[in-house]
Amino acid sequence: RDALFHEGDAMALPFPDARFDAAVMPLVIFFLTVPARGVAEMARVVRPSGIVTAYGWDLDDGGSPYDILVREIRAMGLEVPAPPSPDASRRDRLHELWTGAGLEAVETVEIVVERSFADFAEYWATVLGSPSVGRQLRALSAIDAATLQGRLRSCLPADATGRITCRARANAVRGIVPSASS
Repeated sequence: RDALFHEGDAMALPFPDARFDAAVMPLVIFFLTVPARGVAEMARVVRPSGIVTAYGWDLDDGGSPYDILVREIRAMGLEVPAPPSPDASRRDRLHELWTGAGLEAVETVEIVVERSFADFAEYWATVLGSPSVGRQLRALSAIDAATLQGRLRSCLPADATGRITCRARANAVRGIVPSASS
């Protein structure tokens, strides 16, 4: 089967009711100003017995892959924009959003991931290219960048080979659109 991609507003999907077998929202729920509206829209465009699912970094409980980085930037008195609804990615909140949208058989699960970097230089190059914090990092003065790098080196210990391993935690949720007979 072919896949088509459309850009649009997650809180006002440009599709008719019951159009799809499934709807997936990866790493987006916390960016919505009204997460319940986005979930309701996904439920609306999925056929009865179809699946509505999402996952997002557990921002409220330090699960973001950039949690240490953001914490250290803020500790330096610098600003990092936060998404409008960071609590929307908590497991209990996801469950509440899905049941609130009328979805059935709602289940949540925690996902733990690790990413390793050959050394601090690879880690720094990666975060500089990040769409969420890269722009702010590239705008730092040379002094602030060096200070931040020093702070991060102390928070991200390397193993004997210089490898740095970062852990992150996401929460996932799925629910079923009720059938007409439910």
